[in-house]
Amino acid sequence: MITRNRTLSVVAALAATIAVTAAPAYGAFDAADPNPLRQAPLLRVGAIAANGDIAAIGYREGASPGKIKVAWSKDAGATYLKGNGKLRKFSVAGLGRFGVSLDICDETIWVATAAKFPGDRGQDSDVLVSRRLAKGGAGQAFITSPSRNRLVRSAEVACIGKDFIAVAWLEKIGGESRARLIIQDQDSLAPASFKKSYNLGAAVLDGGISVAATSDSVYVAWTRGKARNVKYQRFQVGGGAEPEIIRDPVVNVAKADALWPQLAVHAERVALAYTDAGKVKVRVSTDGGASFGPSDKIIAVGKKGKPSRPWSIDIKGQRVVVEAGRNVSGTTTPVRVQTVDLGGSWQTSTFGHKGARYGALQRVGDSSSLKEAWHNNGSQDTLRAQHEV
Repeated sequence: MITRNRTLSVVAALAATIAVTAAPAYGAFDAADPNPLRQAPLLRVGAIAANGDIAAIGYREGASPGKIKVAWSKDAGATYLKGNGKLRKFSVAGLGRFGVSLDICDETIWVATAAKFPGDRGQDSDVLVSRRLAKGGAGQAFITSPSRNRLVRSAEVACIGKDFIAVAWLEKIGGESRARLIIQDQDSLAPASFKKSYNLGAAVLDGGISVAATSDSVYVAWTRGKARNVKYQRFQVGGGAEPEIIRDPVVNVAKADALWPQLAVHAERVALAYTDAGKVKVRVSTDGGASFGPSDKIIAVGKKGKPSRPWSIDIKGQRVVVEAGRNVSGTTTPVRVQTVDLGGSWQTSTFGHKGARYGALQRVGDSSSLKEAWHNNGSQDTLRAQHEV
């Protein structure tokens, strides 16, 4: 039995006035081997994850729909090469232009994609979950019913400790768009021995969805309604093979023209980044996601028609790192915005490549090491990675 020890109440507050300054990275970086990881006519990085000695990068190669690949490292992102000198990677079924999501737990890489079930026609698609074990072995399964015609976007995955996973996505069925969540065990993909499905309600199909989790909680954020508010919900997960799950109320964490939420969690701290009227803001919870502090505007440029946007966020201890695209008059520049004191001050690093950039923090003792991956658009697109040392 779960004992609810707090009521979910999001703290409404005026946006804090914060310092966002240019500064060097907190640590030095070494390029991952090989450098670059990959060159091809079209490459698009879509996700990065790190846990223990395992780091993984999800990317699309080729034009629409493209092929989804995952390059992975056994030495915390220092090298992505196998012993024979070839890139350590595997392929994942999915519609590459609709993205890829990764998480790592217990030396297993989990991947979520929107994919075509055999026989799907037109825009009909489903949610595919794949896994790759570092010691060998793989599996995949569709977790949505292929008998229904649906349009899937933005499938996301997060590990709930070592026993369960959470998968969230956006879908359109019969003209209605909604957000969905499934919590199921890790041992049996399909049919799962434990599986709970939740309709999170109406959603903006291109507004994004994000899921993050600890061993006893799941956090989901998505965009809803014509006003485009970011909604947030916490699920408290009990113990055992068939845990009791308490579903907290849905609340607003950002109102009006808010899009593309990105969530991260570490211990009792939950970080949320999102676009608000074209600018990028961050809110942080220090009580396990029960409430959030005021918003920090970390990117102050961009507007509704030409917005800045977060690509990824991660948190370890008091350090929060946001990888984002800063849009100035229609030109997007990749930036890393980070804090080491939970938003007391923020520092911005600007990069010259053209393309998305993603980051993940790996816990190292009492500190953390940042892993990054990005692509540079050109006549030959280039995929690169680096790790903090």
